[in-house]
Amino acid sequence: MSGAEGKGLARSARRQAGFTLVELLAVLAIIGLLLAVAMPALLATARPAAEVKAAALALAAELRAARGAAVASERETSVTLDIAAGTYAITHGGATQSLPQAMGLRFRGPANEVKGGTATIRFFPDGSSTGGELRLSYEGREQRVAVHWLSGRVTVDD
Repeated sequence: MSGAEGKGLARSARRQAGFTLVELLAVLAIIGLLLAVAMPALLATARPAAEVKAAALALAAELRAARGAAVASERETSVTLDIAAGTYAITHGGATQSLPQAMGLRFRGPANEVKGGTATIRFFPDGSSTGGELRLSYEGREQRVAVHWLSGRVTVDD
C-alpha cells in the first residue's frame, strides 16, 4: 500500500467515526418535537396535584392564623367550614375564603362541631383546639390537613 492510499483510508475512517452537523440537528429536532408533544400531557397530570397542595397550604395558613389569634387575644377563635360550598372563614371578622371550583372538602372531627353542612374547628387561648382532619380532593388527588387537638398544631401531609 502506498502512502497516498494509507492517508485516504485514514481520512475515510475519520469521516465514518463521527456524526455530521446535519445528523445532530435532525436528532435535536426530533427531541424537540417529542418534548413539545409530551409537555402538555406531563403538565396536565401535575396541575391537579399542585392545585390541591396550594389549597391545603392556604387552608393550613388560615388555621394557624386562627390559633395565633386565639393565643394573642386570649379568647377562643374558630374557623367555620362550609363543606358543601367549599368555603372557610375565621370568626371575629375573618374574610371568607373559597376553595377552587370542583375541589372536594371533607371533615372528620368531633361530632358536636358539625352542624348541617358546616363544621367548626375551635382554638383556645392556651393553643389547644377541638382538632379535626380535613381532606381536600381534586381530580383524583388528595391532600390532608390535620389539626391536633392537644397542641393546636396544624400540619399538611406530603
